[in-house]
Amino acid sequence: MAEKLKNASGATEEVTHRIFTLANIVSFVRLLMVPAYLVLLLNGYDLAATLVFAVAAATDFLDGQIARRTHTVSRLGQLLDPAIRAELFTPARPIRAKGTDKASTYVGPEGVCVNSLVGEGCRIEGVVENSILFRGVSVAKGAEVKNCILMQDAVISRDAVLHHVIADKNVAVMDDRTLMGHENCPLVIAKDSKV
Repeated sequence: MAEKLKNASGATEEVTHRIFTLANIVSFVRLLMVPAYLVLLLNGYDLAATLVFAVAAATDFLDGQIARRTHTVSRLGQLLDPAIRAELFTPARPIRAKGTDKASTYVGPEGVCVNSLVGEGCRIEGVVENSILFRGVSVAKGAEVKNCILMQDAVISRDAVLHHVIADKNVAVMDDRTLMGHENCPLVIAKDSKV
């Protein structure tokens, strides 16, 4: 049995489960424009990016008009409709998530970060390779971090060298320190330690 829906004028419309309606195809095209827009914008093609953005904005208006004129209501169209989104995500029912409100990661002009996973709020001014840095980690200028796991808010000071090290939260490694573990037996530093 098909689901019925009353539109703004009070007429009853049938909700279709078809994905490939004309309005949905226009919506898909708009969604596909997002990566194109980002590539153009990040590569300095500002005018082309603005053009793609303008076309995407026009299709946002267009798909709704097509759906209304063809009396097409689809599940996807319902989810993409701004009025439905506003109804689903109201201030009366906020969506809560754990947030740290940290700035994005900063890699300095002399900083290097290769083949690593880096959390938000990190500051990398030295070399980081094949490592995992949790949020808020700081790697100072001249420091070298390779094959390490550095937990939240670890501070690696100037000219320190760490290889195969696992550092727990709030660890501080002082200037000019060299800490070497082994691939099969990493060096582990306890929480809140100063080395």
